[in-house]
Formats: sequence, C-alpha cells, structure tokens
Amino acid sequence: MYSRREQTERRPAEARNACPGLVSRVAAKFFWRKRMIQAAAVAIGFAAGVLSGFIGIGGGVVMIPALVFVLGYHQRLAQGTTLAAMVLPIGIFAAWEYWKSGDVNVRVALLIALGFLAGGYFGAKYAVNVDEVILRKVFGVLMFALSIKLIFFD
Repeated sequence: MYSRREQTERRPAEARNACPGLVSRVAAKFFWRKRMIQAAAVAIGFAAGVLSGFIGIGGGVVMIPALVFVLGYHQRLAQGTTLAAMVLPIGIFAAWEYWKSGDVNVRVALLIALGFLAGGYFGAKYAVNVDEVILRKVFGVLMFALSIKLIFFD
C-alpha cells in the first residue's frame, strides 16, 4: 500500500496538475493551494447563484467558463462538475422567491424538469464520448449565438 504522497508522485504529471488555471498557478507557490482552490470554487458558486437569482442564469453560462479559465479544468470536467454542483441547490431559494411573488408556473416548471432529467441523461451519455475541442467549440458557439440574440434581437 502506498502513502498518499507516494500515490501522487506515481501519477503522471498531467494527472497531478489537474487544475493548471490562474488560481492554481498562483496558489501552487503556497502551502494553502487546496484552500485557495476551495475559496475559488465557493466564489464561482456564489457568483453563479447571484446571477441565477438576478437574471435567471448560472450553471452553463457562469460556472463552466469559470472552472475552465480560473481553475484550469478541461471542458468535460467543467461540465460534469457544474452538473454535479447543481443537482441539489439548482436555484431552490431563488425559485422560492419568484414563486412567492407569483412569478413561477409550477406545472410548466415540473414538465421542464422532467424533460431536463431525460435530456441531461442522454446529453451526458453522448458528451463523454465527444472530443474536448469539439465540446469547447460547441459551447462557445452556443454562448456567442445566445449573446447576439439577446443583444441585437427582440
């Protein structure tokens, strides 16, 4: 049986440095790297939560790019981590505030959730077999197209 340190040293270099992003590069010089990554993850989640509550976005639009650019995750890892993060708290408190003000159609929301459940399963089943570069480009094109639509068209 190997110690945790020996196990880490036996892994390939790319596996040991799974987060080569900005926060990791800065934090690597200090012994509290883990704490900085945890703080960055909380900040990413907080920003996504604020934007989700404020304008109804969060997961894909905020968390995925933040995980890629701040923590250096590859696209598939960022997508999987974002989905796992949203499983339980997916806007429950924000939805509650909107519901209290009468701005939630519960029936439609449940139908969307049902479709999201099935769609998420099949989308993930397909995405894990798609090349990283293609995933990143598809995500970028989708974000670009949505931004053009929101900015220039009513």
